[in-house]
Amino acid sequence: MARTKPLDLVTAAASGDTTATLTALRDLLAQTIVDTKSAREIASLSRQFVDVLGELEGRKPPVRQTKTGLDELADRRAGRDTSVPRIKPRRGDGRSDRADHQP
Repeated sequence: MARTKPLDLVTAAASGDTTATLTALRDLLAQTIVDTKSAREIASLSRQFVDVLGELEGRKPPVRQTKTGLDELADRRAGRDTSVPRIKPRRGDGRSDRADHQP
């Protein structure tokens, strides 16, 4: 099993940056998998590689692809003409709360 980048992993680990350390470990595992001839080692390294990939994927911030329904509602509300008086909901006796409204 040939190791081509142990210094990068050591440097990343020493930095205290977990994401950088996982990235260096991912790279080292990938290169080691390519370089090894043993099927047993490939199987073991592949499991570790998949685990590291999962850890890295979990650290990515969620990507906002499109506007949600709440975003669209907020945009519509922000674009409303607030100079138009709004009629308040009825009080239950059939009359509006608006003063200039005649039944």
